Amino acid sequence: MIIGNWNSIDKALEEIGMIDLGIGEITSSLGRRLHEIIEEHSHELTELSERRRGIEAAVKSFCLINKGEFETKRSKQFHHGRISFRTAERIEVPEDWSIRRLKL
Repeated sequence: MIIGNWNSIDKALEEIGMIDLGIGEITSSLGRRLHEIIEEHSHELTELSERRRGIEAAVKSFCLINKGEFETKRSKQFHHGRISFRTAERIEVPEDWSIRRLKL
């Protein structure tokens, strides 16, 4: 597009507006279709998510039972990923430490 006068600026702005409307319509249509697809597969997605949570719980349970193996090295590398495990179960604060000291 060649802009040579104010009238061509007006036409360019009109075209930009029309393009923006077209983009908005397409984006809206895609959003509706995506929502429909997600709804169609929601049962499968739920099942997979629950399966993943179950596997994560089993891995965590195994690591808790075998937490002694993480005392010298905090993580273990495997072919398909890495497990990082912190053995600290609580944080101890000295008895004489108080909130007032934070204000100083």
